[in-house]
Amino acid sequence: MEEEFENFETELVGWTNGVTSSIDDGTGTTTHFLGPFNAMNPSKTWTLAEGTDSVRVTFQFYEIDSWDNERFRVRVNEQLVDLGSFYIYNTYDQDNDSGITAGIVWSHTSSGRATHLGFGSNWVDQKHNVMLDIPSSYLVSGSLRLEFDFSLDQSLFDESGGIDDLRITSCPVPSKTRAPCGWYDL
Repeated sequence: MEEEFENFETELVGWTNGVTSSIDDGTGTTTHFLGPFNAMNPSKTWTLAEGTDSVRVTFQFYEIDSWDNERFRVRVNEQLVDLGSFYIYNTYDQDNDSGITAGIVWSHTSSGRATHLGFGSNWVDQKHNVMLDIPSSYLVSGSLRLEFDFSLDQSLFDESGGIDDLRITSCPVPSKTRAPCGWYDL
């Protein structure tokens, strides 16, 4: 399943606190994304295919304007996964980071130099590629709920965040006829 947020009418279906905006993706091309957010936390629940053993979630996280060691977190069902502190300084390229939180393997890598993506003129922005590998212990209900935590302490026009190119893929339970964990679209 993919959500690129290019179609306002269909891709916000099911989102709580969902809003979309447009942004320059850093290449001069305008793209739409989920956000911007600074105090509201968007969330959505997906029903998983029967036989799903684990799930991989990937997306782009937009760090917009004056982040100064604020944290970005993702709640997976009821488990909060803290992806660490983020900050923008001139054109500094944010360090990559990874970890494991209660069995959920996560990583984020910056997608290049910080640049101006189109919000506020005093600060540069940065894109991060985020990956979460979610084990079966979080999927017992047959659903996956994601909430993106943008608990920022300044105005929306001074610091905010967004989500783009969300992709959820599943790994079916291995069997005699199915190899273990090749990633498949839901």
